Amino acid sequence: MREFSTLLSHIDSSFDNFRAELSALIFPVFAHLYIQLIAEGRSLQAALFGEKFSRYVPSMYEEQTKLLTRISTHSQAVNHALVQALTKNQFVVRISKSAIKQLEPFLTRNSTVRDVMRDHLHIEAIDGSRTKSATEASLGGILGQVSKQERRHKMFYGTIKEDFSTQLGLEKKRPKIKERNDNKKKDANGPSPDRIPLPIASEKRYMKESGKKMRISVDTPPSVCLYTVLNSPGGLTASDVAEDSEALALGFGNSRIQVHALNEEKFRPYKKIDQLELIEQESEDALDQVYDDSEASTSLIFQGHNGPVYSLSFSPDKRLLLSSSRDGTVRL
Repeated sequence: MREFSTLLSHIDSSFDNFRAELSALIFPVFAHLYIQLIAEGRSLQAALFGEKFSRYVPSMYEEQTKLLTRISTHSQAVNHALVQALTKNQFVVRISKSAIKQLEPFLTRNSTVRDVMRDHLHIEAIDGSRTKSATEASLGGILGQVSKQERRHKMFYGTIKEDFSTQLGLEKKRPKIKERNDNKKKDANGPSPDRIPLPIASEKRYMKESGKKMRISVDTPPSVCLYTVLNSPGGLTASDVAEDSEALALGFGNSRIQVHALNEEKFRPYKKIDQLELIEQESEDALDQVYDDSEASTSLIFQGHNGPVYSLSFSPDKRLLLSSSRDGTVRL
């Protein structure tokens, strides 16, 4: 009991800024000295110790102090949750470096308090002294103050998934984007700018930047292709892309149908009837001889409907093309 009394006297005689910080040592030292007396079977001395010094424990630990002083036997202490928490963990106390330096001479003279602090306390040195209000605000935890290492946690940054500003009537004013004037020389033979739908300036910048992030080649073709049809007689009324994306069929308002190859291969039409009769049917390349390579082209034109073409559809093998028109006919 005398050792704890000297600790209280040392704290009380310290400077005001140190007194507030050193007061954080009172409860853990009191608790472990009380537990030590109970463990040694000195229940009477423990009761006298608790009765005399419990009032000096900071009010933030009043509830823990009452629970602790109700323990009178070793069997009660072994199964008590508060005792288990204090004995199996270190009590964290954060004190400024200057306060620790001021405490060192006292610990050299008081071995009992020094042993308790060494075995059961974790003293964490901080830069600069703390005010009384700041120290008291951090007291009250069963295992002391929060360690600096435990306060480090990951920060996750993100954006709100949905924007409710419109729903709440708080529409944000979007800043106006100044479009750049393109002073580059234009081709005299090219179409007028308003003829082809061009992206706005902000989209052009995005497309330019995104294009740098990918390398387009034969092995890695683009996943999105855009085609612009110019000089379409009667307007474009129907279109279809083959299943392997190697052919494009276009239907127009003047009843014409165009088929374009989207790769390096060309369309080969059948030979004329008089030429087909000369093919030997038993030859190995008989099927390949029915095509006329001299008339191969990257595009084909079909005529036959008497009205605008409304729908087109390739067969899976691209050998057939189904079309329907306003004239009420379907052609294959």
